[in-house]
Amino acid sequence: MLLAPPRKVKAFLASLQSRAKTDKLDSKGLALYGLSQPLAPYPVKEAAVEKIGQLLSARKGLANAATRLQLQARELPDAREWLLDAVSHLKSRIKTIDKTLATLTAKEPKMAIAKQLRKVPGIGPVTATAVVSRLADKAFAHADPFVAYVSLDIDVRQSGHKKGTRGLTHQGDAQLRRRLYCCAQASLRAKDSPFKAQYERERAKGLATTAAICSVARKLAKLCWSLHKHNAVYDPDRVYQAPKRPAN
Repeated sequence: MLLAPPRKVKAFLASLQSRAKTDKLDSKGLALYGLSQPLAPYPVKEAAVEKIGQLLSARKGLANAATRLQLQARELPDAREWLLDAVSHLKSRIKTIDKTLATLTAKEPKMAIAKQLRKVPGIGPVTATAVVSRLADKAFAHADPFVAYVSLDIDVRQSGHKKGTRGLTHQGDAQLRRRLYCCAQASLRAKDSPFKAQYERERAKGLATTAAICSVARKLAKLCWSLHKHNAVYDPDRVYQAPKRPAN
């Protein structure tokens, strides 16, 4: 079974300029797309990786629910007691999920690199598990596709009054992007973080604080991919090591 990227296929089908949309026309369009370029095989998730992914999704839902109830508790003082009780229960369930995730991550061989990711300043256990589960699931060939997957890649927007404006694409895993952004913020607060120099360079270029932090988050994403791809050990001295040039 082969996998066709949904966004690209949708754009390809739209380019055919058909006035109708039927299963027969869609099948023909998919066949034409498959003939136009090679398709990657459909990745089959292992049971442990699939379970970790489902627990991460459940944790996200519980965290979002707890946040909404906390906001309601501020606006509804008469119901504050019941709402905060529900928030407390949700947080206890989140802690239970975190313990289960830690156990599964320690046992699963494909998640072993999460231990190295936790050594990177700013990356916590949940983010390390989430990043490695995506890397193990998607098998990105290069760092740039992973950066695009977490929607930390840059595009140029130009139309009307906006000319040459650069910004994030926001076409990927928003939850993982927020996690890496928060990790970048935490990394800048760490004592021996190798990412502080990059942040200062980006600020010196004239970038806003948010853009500079996004640049650090992008570097974190590439570092995570590299550690996973090469099964490497985290070394802060090699984070910004310039590549060796061949001798003339």
